[in-house]
Amino acid sequence: MWNGALHLEACLASVLGQTETDFEVLVSDDGSRDGSDRLAQSFQDTRLKFFRGPQRGLFANLNFLLDQAQGEFVRVLCQDDRLTARCLARERAFFERHPFVNITFCKATRMNTEGAILSTPDLSDLPEILNPELSQQHFFYHGCIAGNLSTVCWKRKLVSDFGKFDEDFAVSGDYEYWARLTEKEYIGVVQEALVDLRVHSGQLSRQSQSLPLFVAENRRIRNRLMNHLPLNLRNKAREFESRRHDVMDLHSGLRAVVDGNLAVGLSVLTSFTPARLLSATLNWAATGNNRWYRPQAPWVLSCPWTPPLSRNSKSKRAA
Repeated sequence: MWNGALHLEACLASVLGQTETDFEVLVSDDGSRDGSDRLAQSFQDTRLKFFRGPQRGLFANLNFLLDQAQGEFVRVLCQDDRLTARCLARERAFFERHPFVNITFCKATRMNTEGAILSTPDLSDLPEILNPELSQQHFFYHGCIAGNLSTVCWKRKLVSDFGKFDEDFAVSGDYEYWARLTEKEYIGVVQEALVDLRVHSGQLSRQSQSLPLFVAENRRIRNRLMNHLPLNLRNKAREFESRRHDVMDLHSGLRAVVDGNLAVGLSVLTSFTPARLLSATLNWAATGNNRWYRPQAPWVLSCPWTPPLSRNSKSKRAA
């Protein structure tokens, strides 16, 4: 956490009030100056462990907590957000129903600073299970489909298999991590709104200085994802990226300039190569920033998925 005193009490209360009771709560203060540390330590619950350290940054702080974690499952809850009372129980039940799934994300409602609901999620937009081939396409076309750090739960054993968050990413480290894990892992979609996400101007993702970082880091992630897309899809995927993602990045840069954030806007615009900037500009003008025409993602749909065979199943079949 970092300077999260305004909403931290509601956040921690939502965790400690879960119907599932067998868990640990790890809180690491990332150099707060607003009394967040005192507030976190005021909770009299033996399941809560508090750590105070130097300011590490978001993903370094999460990696520190991963090193401390002891449970079978890991989930992150950002300091502004809340879990519904049955969140952990519903996620555990999902893993029990699908033992071959090691990472899930749930749906979430969005609320304002006062807690009033702003929007509710679509509970039927994705299948319950995405195999690696399909999830990699989703991450390429739609970005971080989990939407937020607070929606994801994964088995701690994946840290040994895939490592931790890449601290070279300042703002898109979660997107990079989920995309990396699902290169080989099935991802489960818990089609229930189990988290309330708070939307406000103070969030890292809404800071104007974060925009150039998002643009640059998301491109790096898409470059890696491209290498995991089916070979017969890659040319069309590059075309989609040019017509969709580049247009969105260009518009964000132009909007920053218009809003008076000249340095931010120019940083985004100069991140394009000349040829890519020309292509993005032509597509932006021709499609009205994708309002008149939005490119359709080219999918390669897998055969109907079947659960991976367990070792026991393989041995029985071999016998």
